[in-house]
Parts: sequence; C-alpha cells; structure tokens
Amino acid sequence: MINSSTDFANRFLEEAASAFEIAASNNHFNWYCMQHIVTLSRIMGREELISRISLLWDEATKQFGKSEQPKSGLGEKEPLEKALRFVKEYPKDTLPYLVGQIKNEPHITLCLEGKYEEALQQAVNDLALEDIAATQAVLGDFIDAQETLKKIKTRNSSRDMLVVFIIEKFRRDEMKDALALLEELRAKQIDLWEYIHLAFGFAGYEPWGGYPYADY
Repeated sequence: MINSSTDFANRFLEEAASAFEIAASNNHFNWYCMQHIVTLSRIMGREELISRISLLWDEATKQFGKSEQPKSGLGEKEPLEKALRFVKEYPKDTLPYLVGQIKNEPHITLCLEGKYEEALQQAVNDLALEDIAATQAVLGDFIDAQETLKKIKTRNSSRDMLVVFIIEKFRRDEMKDALALLEELRAKQIDLWEYIHLAFGFAGYEPWGGYPYADY
C-alpha cells in the first residue's frame, strides 16, 4: 500500500506526462525535460509513462533530426545507477545538500543562524535577496520569505520561488497551502521545466542541482 505522498507524486507525474503530450501536439518539445521525466519514471517504476515519453522523443526526432538530440539519448535503457549520479534524495528532515555546504556566503550563513536582519544587510543585489528568501523557505519561515521577496525589483523571483514554496509546503504536509499555491501556478500555466522540478520535489528528490537557489 502506497502512502498519500507517494500517491500524490505518482498522480502529478502522470499530469506532467500529459502536459508533455499536449506541448508536443503544439510542436513544442524539450529534449532535456524528456530525459528527466524518464529518469523519474524509472525511479518510480512507471514503465507506461516511459513508453509515452519515448513516443514523443521519436516524434521530436522525426521533426528535428538526430543532430538536435543530446548525445546521451533519452536514457531509458542505460543503467539506472548512471542516471542517479545527478539525483539527490531530499528527506523531509533535512536541508538541501547545497544549503549545508555553503560556508562563504554571509547572507546565507546568517539566515541559517536565524539572523535575518543581518542577512538582509549583507545582500548586495536582488539575486542575494532571492537567495535569502529561498533559504527562509527551506527553513519553513514562509512569511519572512514572502517579505524578502517584496524587496526584489529586478528579477522574476515571485514565480521562481513559487515552485520552492509549493515543494516546501508539501514536504511539511501543509497540503492546503501547497495545493492552493499549485493552483496559482496552474493558472499561470506550468511550463515543462516547472513540471520536472515539482515532480522530483513531490517524489522526495531535490528538484534541481543547487536547489533552492537559482540555477541560471
């Protein structure tokens, strides 16, 4: 018998696969997103989803040619251990890997000490403010994170951080809030990368390398 969190993660993974199919019907494909959803489907034992994504991969290949593909291919047949090299588990009682490794960024280390006012004084730009909001979110201090986001003027941080908020609310079993925020994102139309990030987060894995900080 699967627990409710696993059930939710499986249902969302199905939604993500359907979103990929809808995107493909509009001639929109993303090679790397397809690789990621196949990796997660393999982890979760969803062979039928792998078959569906394989069809999309073949369609993209017909339209754009093999020269456009990542050299590693879809990855559905490679050893799973190879794909898992870049996937980190994210148990509910831990902080993201990178957060625990940061030693030389005062605006983040001060956050981890609960010294938010001092952290804000160390923020030299809006990216640093976003780092602070992200750190506050993974610490569960969502109100403080929202206040920090209000200070940001030059980045689209509110949307980017919405994914982090959804995952962190979900991890704390605050499902009413998580679902409300997920509906807010659905109203804005979840893009393929957001589907990938959310799907990994719901399944108990870090949504991207360097989570919860911006990867661009």
